[in-house]
Amino acid sequence: MMEIRLAEVYGFCAGVRRAVDIVENALKEQKKLFLIHELVHNEQVTEELAAKGVVSVSSLDDVPEGATLIVSAHGAVPQIFAAAKQKKLKVIDATCPLVRKVQQSAGELTGQGYHVLLFGKKQHREVEGIVGYAVPEMCTVLENRTAVDDFCPEAGKKYATLSQTTLNEQEIAEMNLLLQKKIPDLLISGNVCHATGERQNAVRQLAEECDAILIIGSLNSSNTLRLLEVAREKCPRAYLVSSPDDLPDLTGIEVLGVSAGASAPESLIRDVLQKISCQDSTTCG
Repeated sequence: MMEIRLAEVYGFCAGVRRAVDIVENALKEQKKLFLIHELVHNEQVTEELAAKGVVSVSSLDDVPEGATLIVSAHGAVPQIFAAAKQKKLKVIDATCPLVRKVQQSAGELTGQGYHVLLFGKKQHREVEGIVGYAVPEMCTVLENRTAVDDFCPEAGKKYATLSQTTLNEQEIAEMNLLLQKKIPDLLISGNVCHATGERQNAVRQLAEECDAILIIGSLNSSNTLRLLEVAREKCPRAYLVSSPDDLPDLTGIEVLGVSAGASAPESLIRDVLQKISCQDSTTCG
């Protein structure tokens, strides 16, 4: 019978749990809330909140005047808050405190004359929000090592680095080292959040013990994709599972590792584990 080993830490991080709790508490007082895009990057969470009265919109234009607006765990650009005030919306800010800290750092560093080099994905909501708090034209997003290699610092400028909170911890360390060779006085002012690093380290350790690894979470979740990358460094048979129906063929696997992204709810993890048990046994009806 296949042995299943769970990562030491997995699933909801404190920031995601906080955001979900904020919305759940707000729903006790109001039947309808409006949310720009998604609270967190997980389809199941989005569907469950929609069923309870959370309406996802792509623009403030779709939010009625006087309604309640939820700002997601990824944060938002300052202009969203200003526009919401003009529209007389009640704003409930569910931004992760660690993301908020990076936003504040971007504003403070650029205000002090540093040009911020931000590691992150340009189209990610968190990155858009962080850039929005920086002094205009004083923040450059570097998406990967190729962008770091191609970056040419300007003489006489002060530079500092910050990071999207959900990236690969080791990759961030490597990119900082590459930049330090070009910018000896580089100020390294941020890294991935503790929960992200903790989950990546747990998967790294698990990958050395298993024949295959499942990472439970959504394809559009940055932290989940980074867990998958980390798992594949040591265990080529690593798979992303977004629902119980996505399980790969586990025939011949003796030791299976399981982890989950920071936005994967407990109910999804439980359902996937149940499906694994049914596949490994012929007792499920």
